[in-house]
Amino acid sequence: MRISQAKSKAVELEVEFDEGSLNIVYRPISYSLNELDEMQAESVKTGGTKDERKARMSRIATMISKMIVSWDLEGDNGEPIDPTDISALQDIPSNIFTEIIMAVKEHNEVGKASASNSDAG
Repeated sequence: MRISQAKSKAVELEVEFDEGSLNIVYRPISYSLNELDEMQAESVKTGGTKDERKARMSRIATMISKMIVSWDLEGDNGEPIDPTDISALQDIPSNIFTEIIMAVKEHNEVGKASASNSDAG
């Protein structure tokens, strides 16, 4: 199997927020576990200069754009936000990314545990 074939598989996930839920389709194999951990750490960091914060959000937006295939996130004007448009992603509040990252990480950890349990049986 080629890496591109493995990356093409996408899964659906519902990310819960206080105000509702966000439905995403993402590629679990489009990033490494180290990248996911780094992205999670970046998404919860605060402080730094304006340029450092902007660079941090740019790295997160780039990773999200590679991971998310589609979602039902809309701007306040009701227009859909393209998850591959890095400049549009940079205007999204970081807490949305943090919730997505944590949900994806949890989803992958649950998937690994299920696979390990089925392998043991």
